[in-house]
Order: sequence, then C-alpha cells, then structure tokens
Amino acid sequence: MTIEEYAALKSAYAREQALKEGLEQGEEAERAKTIVGLAALDMSRAQIIEFLKTNMELSEEQAQAAYDNAMAAHA
Repeated sequence: MTIEEYAALKSAYAREQALKEGLEQGEEAERAKTIVGLAALDMSRAQIIEFLKTNMELSEEQAQAAYDNAMAAHA
C-alpha cells in the first residue's frame, strides 16, 4: 500500500467515524427531547424508562442513563 492509499484510507475512516458520531449525537438529542416531553405529561420515571425500553429498544441501564442525563440537562 502506498502512502497516498494509506492516507486516503485513514481520511475515509475519519469521515465515517465523524458521521457515526454525529448520528449518535442526533439520536441522543431526540431521545432527550422525548424524555422531557414525557415527563411534562406527568409520566413517572418508571413509565418513561419502560417506554424507552419498549419503543427505543434500550436496555434497562441505557434507559436509566438516558433518563438521568436528559433530566439533569433539563434542570
């Protein structure tokens, strides 16, 4: 592999990683908006976590962390 080919490969990898990171950040932002909205509808923490597990296919730990992060950011 030439240095040019290696540089092109590394550049493509960096772009792919940046795109993935951007998508993940967008998903987290949407998830936080959903959590805050559900809380505004007087849903309990347990109800919101169950919603996240069911509708967003998160594990118990992921749902709890998402809830805690969203509510801390909203406070």
